[in-house]
Parts: sequence; structure tokens; C-alpha cells
Amino acid sequence: MSNTARAHKPSRTNQDRAAQEREVRHNARIFDKLLPQLLEQNLKGYYALMHKGKIEATLKDFNDAMIMGNRVFGGKPFSVQPITDESANLGFYSYR
Repeated sequence: MSNTARAHKPSRTNQDRAAQEREVRHNARIFDKLLPQLLEQNLKGYYALMHKGKIEATLKDFNDAMIMGNRVFGGKPFSVQPITDESANLGFYSYR
């Protein structure tokens, strides 16, 4: 196997990025509706691992949520949402 073959990783296409963005937006809309219930369940400070509009897991650590998402969903789009009652200022966009 040549060095080039070992070092090559497939790049994400614009279509892949667009699919990821759609997934994140879809998950965020559903998450906003579910957030009051999650807070009532004392999950503040946890992270929701979401895929196709469903919360698949809640984890205490962001990195654990990302690792689980990559393991479970592989290259398929997913998102990780922080469960908090505070808004996050992300410049032009603000998210809860």
C-alpha cells in the first residue's frame, strides 16, 4: 500500500455538509420543544445526542456524546445539544 493510499481520507462533499446542516437544524427545532421536559427531569448540564429528530441518549460529557454519536451513527449526520436553561451567544446566532 502506498503512502498516498494510507494517508488519504475521503473529503466531505458539499452534499454531506448540507445533510449535516439540515440534520442539526431539524434536531434543534425538536430539541427546543423537548427542552422544558428535559430540564424537569433534572438533566441540566447533560448533552442530548440526537439523530433524525430523536434523543438517542443523554450524557454528562460532551466528548462522550460525540464519541457515542460517531460510533453509533458512523458517517451519518447527528447532533449534540447542551441541556441548559441559559442561552448561548454564538455571535450572529443565539442558541439555547
